[in-house]
Amino acid sequence: TGSVTLKAGRVAGFDLPSALHYDVEAIYSAHTAFDTWTFKLEPLGDRQAYKSLRVVGPDLQLEGKAEVSAAGAISGAVKLQVEAKKKMVRGNYSLGGTLERPTIRRAAPAK
Repeated sequence: TGSVTLKAGRVAGFDLPSALHYDVEAIYSAHTAFDTWTFKLEPLGDRQAYKSLRVVGPDLQLEGKAEVSAAGAISGAVKLQVEAKKKMVRGNYSLGGTLERPTIRRAAPAK
């Protein structure tokens, strides 16, 4: 259990702004740059919970939570705002996939 802050970095191999711009689950090229990435890490049995997840970067704001299993499977929900290629994308999204092949898709509207 603890809090983590990462500054001025990038996630290689996953282009979040372009994936959202083109409305696809993932684009596995380029990178996603961030200015600050903070979260609280909490072990949950065979999973790690990333609570109070917040990523701020060039034209990117993301808040939410995620879990990663021992096998690397990702699940979670985020609220985000991204401006990519002069297109603003906002909404609630679900995280999935694995650490090697993450995915993101617009969450289904609440009923």
